This record gives sequence, structure tokens and C-alpha cells, in this order.
Amino acid sequence: MNIRKPICDSHVHSHFSFDASPSASPDAICERAKALGMTHIAITDHNDVNVLFDHSFPPYPEKEAAQSIAEAKKRHDGSVCLAYGVELGQAHQYTEAARAFLDVFDPDVVVGSLHSLRGEPDFYSLGK
Repeated sequence: MNIRKPICDSHVHSHFSFDASPSASPDAICERAKALGMTHIAITDHNDVNVLFDHSFPPYPEKEAAQSIAEAKKRHDGSVCLAYGVELGQAHQYTEAARAFLDVFDPDVVVGSLHSLRGEPDFYSLGK
């Protein structure tokens, strides 16, 4: 029996992340994944909870992203397994905001990240 091994990427940013291409819609990501022979994708856009308080980057559009990914998941079911995820940044600094997001949106995948220290600029902007 010839069983195909899964080819996965569990950390993909769509256009809902400030650092992704405007053309990287969930549907476009699924189409590209299929073209590359990938079987599983997790869209894990940035939700750096500190931006709600320090306004360092645009806030993550939670509802719009969740709905768009859910719709893409239905459209591409059977051709690529799409998981709804989030890259949850600075959750340790604002635990209540992080928990509130997780309680409402309940993502399939959570990638924890640290992009800035409290009161310091985002590492993304260092050296610029």
C-alpha cells in the first residue's frame, strides 16, 4: 500500500497579518499549498495582544479573519486540510486579553511568540 506522507506548514500568515502580502488571502494560500503538494496548512496570523494597549501595529481583525478562514476551510475541504490558528504575541503581558480572545475564538492552533518587551519597541523595528 502506498500511503502519502503529509506535507504540512503550521505557521502561515495571511493578509490579516501586518507583515504578509495583501494578496495572501486564505483561499490564495490554500491554492498555493495545493499547487506545492501540501496536505495541511495552519493559518496563524499575528494577534499581538499588546497592540490593543500600545497601538504599535494595527489590531488583528479577529472576527473577519475567523470567518474568512472558516469559509476557505469549507471551500477547500478534501484538497487541503486547513486549520484556523493564531500567533498569539505577548500573551504573558496581557493575560486577560489573551484569554478573552482564546475563549471566544477557540483556534485549532496557537503559536506563542514574544515580539516586544513591555515598554520597548517591537523587535521587528529594531535596527531600522
